[in-house]
Amino acid sequence: MAQLRSIDGSGQTGMDERPVDNKELSDLLEKRLRLADDVSEVRKTFKEADKAAKAAIDKLDLADGQAIRIGRFRITRSAVAARHVEFDTDPTSRLTIELFN
Repeated sequence: MAQLRSIDGSGQTGMDERPVDNKELSDLLEKRLRLADDVSEVRKTFKEADKAAKAAIDKLDLADGQAIRIGRFRITRSAVAARHVEFDTDPTSRLTIELFN
């Protein structure tokens, strides 16, 4: 994925740049930038909501292997064993939140 980096606003074309006048591409790049900003905000908002929901679930003291149902949601906790990737991980548990229609 290409990274977006800021450049100074002098407007001066560099020796290695070739100016291209392409309104369609310019509009697409502007749209891409706006959507990237939107995605970033949505991710931040989701992360906060996820943290709050998991904190509320933790208050229920759900044991590994146990499942509960809250409205349309089924919540389970399962053990996750330690493993070695390129680094060691500690044992933990995994919380799954599923939506039932």
